[in-house]
Amino acid sequence: MLRATVKGLLGHKLRLALTTLAVVLGVGFVAGSFVFTDTLGGVFDRLFADTLAGVDVNIRATSELDLDFGQPDRIPESLLDTVRTVEGVAEAWGTIGGLAQLVGPDGELIGGTGPPTLGLSWPATERPIPYSLREGRPPAGPGEVVIDAAVAARTGLAPGNRVELIFAGRPAPFTIVGVAGFGEADNLAGASFVLVDLATAQAGFDAAGTLDTIDIALADGTTAAQVIERLSAVLPPQTEAITAQSLAEESAAEFKQGLSFFNTFLLVFAGVALFVGTFIIHNTFRIIVAQRTRELALLRAIGAEARQVTGMVLAEALVIGLLASLVGIGFGIGLAVGVREVIGALGGELPQGPLVIAGRTIAVALVVGVVVTGVSALLPARRA
Repeated sequence: MLRATVKGLLGHKLRLALTTLAVVLGVGFVAGSFVFTDTLGGVFDRLFADTLAGVDVNIRATSELDLDFGQPDRIPESLLDTVRTVEGVAEAWGTIGGLAQLVGPDGELIGGTGPPTLGLSWPATERPIPYSLREGRPPAGPGEVVIDAAVAARTGLAPGNRVELIFAGRPAPFTIVGVAGFGEADNLAGASFVLVDLATAQAGFDAAGTLDTIDIALADGTTAAQVIERLSAVLPPQTEAITAQSLAEESAAEFKQGLSFFNTFLLVFAGVALFVGTFIIHNTFRIIVAQRTRELALLRAIGAEARQVTGMVLAEALVIGLLASLVGIGFGIGLAVGVREVIGALGGELPQGPLVIAGRTIAVALVVGVVVTGVSALLPARRA
C-alpha cells in the first residue's frame, strides 16, 4: 500500500502540482503575515531599547493624553534639581519633544506627506545616547539644529546650510551644525528627526520650565528598585518613576498593537485562500477517487482492506499538505520581504531589520497546511 501511495503521487504530477499550489497560497499568507509583523515587532523592540541607551530609570507624568494636542502633561523642570539629590542618582537630565516641520533653503517643506518629523532635545549628558553624530557637532544654542542622516542624504543638506524649523506653527531660521543617525540607522524607524538644545525645544513647544521626561543614570552599586523607592518620597502627584526596561517594553507593545491591523489584514487573505483551497482540494480528491474507481476496486479485490484504501488516499493528502506547507513557508517569507519592498517603492518608509522567523510561525504554517489538506481529503477518502 505504501508503494501504491508513492506511485499514485508520482503518477499524477500535474494533479499534485495544482493541489499543492492551493495549499501554498493559503500557508504563504499565514506565514508571511507572521514574519512581517514579527520582523517589525523585533525592530521596535530594539528601537525602544536603543532609545533609552544609558538610561536606568525614567520619570514621567502619569496623566492621560491631551486629546486636543496629543501631548501628555509635562513635569516641572525644577524637579530635576530635586532628583539629582536623591541617593543613588549618578546623573539626571531632562528631555522634551514634539512634532516639527523642516523647511529647506528653497522654501519647500521637507518630508511632505511621509512620516512626521520629530523635534527632540539633544540629551545634555556624558552618558551613552542613541544619537550618533556623522558630521559636525551637537546643537549648543539658539538657531542651531542637527538633522538626521536620511534627510541629509536625500536633500544634500549639510552643516552650514540654513533652514527653517516650524515649532507649534511658527517658523524660525536655523543653521545646520551636525548630521546624526539613530545608532546605525539613518533615521528613527522611518521617521525624520531634528535635534536642538533643550532651551530651544522648550521655547519652540511653548513649554518653558517644563520637561517631558527626566532620565536617570544610577550610581555604581545601586539598583533601580532602590532609587525608585527613594524617588517616590520626593516626586509630586501625577508623576511616576519607572525602569527604562519597563518603559521600552511598554512603548514597543503600544507600537506593535498598532501593527495588529496589518496582521489581521494579511490573515484575512490567508483565510480566504485557505477557504477556497479547501474546496479545491476536496473537489480534486473527489475527482481523483472517481477516476481511480477501478484502481481502488482492484486493490480491494486483491485483498486490501477498506481502512487501507482510506489510509492511502489520506496519506497522499498529508504528503501533499506537508510538501505544500514547506513551500508555503518559503513563499510567505518572500511575501513578507516583497510587502516591505512595495511599501518602500510607494514612498513609505519602514524600519529596517533582520527577518524574524519564529518557531511559532513554522509550527502554525505546518499545522494549517497539513490539517486543511487532510480535512479536505477526508470525505473522498471515506468514499474510497
